[in-house]
Amino acid sequence: MRGLTLLLAGIASLLFAGCDEINEDYYGLYFSAEIVDEEGVPIQGIYAYPEGDKFDGREGYSNHLGKIEAFAHIKPSRRFVIYITDVDGEYNRGEYEGVTIDITSMVAPPTVPDKYGFSGSGIVDLGRVVLKRK
Repeated sequence: MRGLTLLLAGIASLLFAGCDEINEDYYGLYFSAEIVDEEGVPIQGIYAYPEGDKFDGREGYSNHLGKIEAFAHIKPSRRFVIYITDVDGEYNRGEYEGVTIDITSMVAPPTVPDKYGFSGSGIVDLGRVVLKRK
């Protein structure tokens, strides 16, 4: 029994010791927008996500008012891009063309990662984004 306890303790210490090594740098990106059609009507069910990752925490989908508020942990980059796409087809009164928005100039550049792997954050409000029907 004592051998099993020592073995489990050894495995646990290896797992915890390795945590610092597998902790990857990330950049926190908060994103908000209002998605509307060409007539200014809010569009529900539009998905927005950053290049290289998906949002976590709050989802990146527009609600019934066309509002999106989301947060992502993404790899630090010199270029930040948000993709906005219609993922549900006809469900939201039609199919809409997707757009790609370069937000690099709106985001503070990443810093040297701290001991937790966090290398800064950005807050981007795109305001009203108009999507065209396909």
